[in-house]
Amino acid sequence: MKKTILTIALVSGAYLTNPALAEDPTAPREDAGPAATAELTEEEYQTRKLSIPVMESRISDRTARIDLLIGEIEKLDARIEERVGKVVENLEKYKDSQDSKIRVAETKQDVMQALGDSIDRYNKTRTEVMNNIAAGKSADDEKAEELVDSFDEKIDKRISQIVDLSKTFTDHKDYKKYVNDGGGYGYGRWYRNGGEKVNEKWKQNRRETTQTDKQRKEVIDALTNSISELERDIKAVQAKLDAGSLSDAQKGFYQQDVERNEKALAERKAQLAKMMDFSNEASTVAIGRRQAHELQLMIRELMTDIRQDSDDMYRKFDDLKRRANELAGMKENLEARKKWLAEYESKHK
Repeated sequence: MKKTILTIALVSGAYLTNPALAEDPTAPREDAGPAATAELTEEEYQTRKLSIPVMESRISDRTARIDLLIGEIEKLDARIEERVGKVVENLEKYKDSQDSKIRVAETKQDVMQALGDSIDRYNKTRTEVMNNIAAGKSADDEKAEELVDSFDEKIDKRISQIVDLSKTFTDHKDYKKYVNDGGGYGYGRWYRNGGEKVNEKWKQNRRETTQTDKQRKEVIDALTNSISELERDIKAVQAKLDAGSLSDAQKGFYQQDVERNEKALAERKAQLAKMMDFSNEASTVAIGRRQAHELQLMIRELMTDIRQDSDDMYRKFDDLKRRANELAGMKENLEARKKWLAEYESKHK
């Protein structure tokens, strides 16, 4: 089963920071190596020796618990992706009508905002992993780099979903503002003398395109800003590489950073070009007020499920990071005990 972006972290040790040996009465004293240690009594020796299989059993139990957590996180992540896909696919099919006013458009904007929030969450965790790599705190840089790549894939997917939804908003139509209804005179807001009144189709298109223009500007601005930031980052990192004062490991890290940013830059430019292409209007079906209300209820229910699953997944992920740190410490402690015992036995047994 392919691991999710959240469970790769365990395998990669992306969050581990070389933990100190666990404090335990059966562990060797830090101030005395075997050569300087007086010979133990047989009871003390057996206690030290028997602590190893006990520690191995603890490690096995903790590993099993971590594997269980990984499975739970993978199920949550898969369920989240399935439901996000369902939300986007359903909203892409529909648009508002004179009866629904702007209910569908508002629902689309709410979902786009939620997708943007998830990108912020991914970016925050991605930055944490990158900082750990840069500071030399990850246990396995190669696996941590894979984790960063996985986050980038998630972020790009969410941005593409936002762009796809944005493209389904109603475009401007060339409707006449006033039509003659053949009736008498009116002095209300939407009437003018001569029996003419404001065209309902023009009014509805105006309602919808107000939402279209608002969200389209927000998406285009966000993509434009992202492109500018990526270009600045590439320039800054390239300057570090050109300075020639980096170690080989640092060069490799920063070169990969440039390559990732260049890939993301190409993706953002393609997404911006798609946003700026107004030649093809999305094929959508106009629905009435009742259908729009039912659609809103379905989307809200799905978004509530997604939000709860996401919070649950990140709680489990925090637990996973804690347990992974503990497990790394236990494994290091076990190796120290084995080494200590082997050196002691070579001297005293």
